[in-house]
Amino acid sequence: MSSEYLKQAAILAAFIEKVRESGHACGETLMQKAAYVMKELFDVPLSDEFRIHYYGPFSFQLENRLSLMEAEDFVRVSPREMGVTYDVGGRFHQLREQFPQTLAKYQRAIDFAAEQLAALRVKELEPLTTALFVTRQQPRATSNSRSSKLMEIKPHVKPAEAAAAIATVDVWIASTAE
Repeated sequence: MSSEYLKQAAILAAFIEKVRESGHACGETLMQKAAYVMKELFDVPLSDEFRIHYYGPFSFQLENRLSLMEAEDFVRVSPREMGVTYDVGGRFHQLREQFPQTLAKYQRAIDFAAEQLAALRVKELEPLTTALFVTRQQPRATSNSRSSKLMEIKPHVKPAEAAAAIATVDVWIASTAE
């Protein structure tokens, strides 16, 4: 295992810990969307490549990484209703001890993603993170143009939802640029 893999595992597990401490479940969809938001808004060095998938930005590499993290006992997976929830594993403390500077450096990203996303359902996460995806692809496009593109990618998203998601993402970008 490379040092970079371990640093990324530490960041992801710290996010899980933050979400679970807030009393929310931390399923795979939330992990996918949070990793994307942290990477795009805060330049968190996650090597996973994202593409649009069923519920918005998705990374098959991240899916594999989470399985490896489970095998290493950095995270644990428990069944929950229609899926699973992640918890930190028995060896997370080793990552915390080994990478305190990395975790401190990206704490703002971890906190932001947990605070903004943890309470949202899949149907709320999808338009928001797809709005970020569209905005990153078309940074100079108007909000109306980006809303249209979001609805083109996700036809079930209503115009008001698309506009609200684009507006929220614009606020996120402005607030994280400070």
